[in-house]
Amino acid sequence: MTPARLAAVSRLAAVACLLSLQPLWPQTDSVAAIQKRLTLGDLNGAIASCDRVLKASPQNYQVWTLKGLAYQMQGRNAEALALLRKALALQPKFAPALQAAGQIEYQAGDPECRRTLERLLAVQPGLAAAHAMLAALAFERKDCAGTIAHSAKAMNEILANPLARDQYAVCLFRLKRYDAAETLFHKQLASREDDDTRLNLGLAQFESKKYSEAVATLKPLSTRTVPDSGALSLLAEAYEANGQTPEALQTLRQAIDIYPGEEGHYVDLAAICLERNAFQVAIEVLRAGEKNIPKSAKIQVMKGVLQARAGKMEEAEAAFQRAEALDPKTPYGRVGLAATLLQFNAADEAIALMREQHQKDPADPRAASLLAQAILQKGNGPGELKEAETLLTGIIRLAPEDARAHGLLGKVYFLQQHFTKAVPELETAIRLDPSDRTATYQLMTAYQRLGRTKEIPRLQRRVRELLEEERSQESEGGRYRLAIRENEPAKE
Repeated sequence: MTPARLAAVSRLAAVACLLSLQPLWPQTDSVAAIQKRLTLGDLNGAIASCDRVLKASPQNYQVWTLKGLAYQMQGRNAEALALLRKALALQPKFAPALQAAGQIEYQAGDPECRRTLERLLAVQPGLAAAHAMLAALAFERKDCAGTIAHSAKAMNEILANPLARDQYAVCLFRLKRYDAAETLFHKQLASREDDDTRLNLGLAQFESKKYSEAVATLKPLSTRTVPDSGALSLLAEAYEANGQTPEALQTLRQAIDIYPGEEGHYVDLAAICLERNAFQVAIEVLRAGEKNIPKSAKIQVMKGVLQARAGKMEEAEAAFQRAEALDPKTPYGRVGLAATLLQFNAADEAIALMREQHQKDPADPRAASLLAQAILQKGNGPGELKEAETLLTGIIRLAPEDARAHGLLGKVYFLQQHFTKAVPELETAIRLDPSDRTATYQLMTAYQRLGRTKEIPRLQRRVRELLEEERSQESEGGRYRLAIRENEPAKE
């Protein structure tokens, strides 16, 4: 923000403070005279009057506040804030000083701002400007619940500010209130055509499973001179979800032509082919991806999955070995291949691969754990449960601190209705991995079956916390991200 712009904003904020909390000012002659000078724009005269009063009454917090407002109107915010803090040291609950200080701190990104605004609301609970600023601060902390709570108490201010409106809509989306987010994005798009808003609207519709509406919203983005890569990817997925596979394929081919260096488009196109058992077409797509992005581990992983689904396990393993060589931080190999196969619900292929690995190395807990997981994914009959139990008890003997093994064994006992045996395994899994939501939920249910009701409220709270954490992670690390406005009005 330019100095001239900052000065103009400071002046408007100071005048707003002076007028909005007028009834809170004591109506003494000296205060009234200074206020009049300020409203008339006689800032130097107001400062001189303040100095005369303060010389005789240095504890007059009202006049310290007025002098701070005069400095704020001049754009001398650092000096103004020092004066306002002096006033608050004399009277910590003086709302005009709190509001003016909060506005300056907000513009400056001062860490004291949140505390100042909360003190202001303790004195003036319904002050919309304070709620609006706290909503923005909550958004910066990724506290969407706080953003929505404060926005609800300052809705006129929120809807009047493009940035605040975007943040409110984004938080509605992040908390999975997709219909409400869609409504707001729709209103924004109706008032002004904007590609970011159109993308956000399409994403909200997609997450609401309104696939035909998402297609209609996103399709215009594909006709831009240089369409956005993420918009094309989302449009393709919307087409596919809406049963328009040819259009999805065409959109992904368009994306590859425009962005040949982005691996996600090749993987997406290959995945559609995989779902339709068009293995050869998928392989050709991935070969083109290899040529354009020779160091892509994800393309090699997808090749491995395709080869495995086609029954070519040696080729699949070779592809995963290449992926591991390209990305040493990720343990692809056989175990990685099996884990990826499970993500594609290819339990039979994962079982075959891990049975062979387990026979080669019975002491490898990763292979045994994945084999048990694949068996449980395939079915929960007595035979599957017994085999999984045997595998998991063997892992725990070798690696008693394996949280995943304890959690899966607890699941086996839970499915067998052996709740007294399930509880200690699930408790151990949660102790070793407090983020295991499945184990936490199953433990809560096991407690219910055993009549241990006192422990249930704590686990219910924990399940809610883990769900909220997952939602936050999804919104931050998800495949598609909302476009968030980052223009200058952010701090007004």
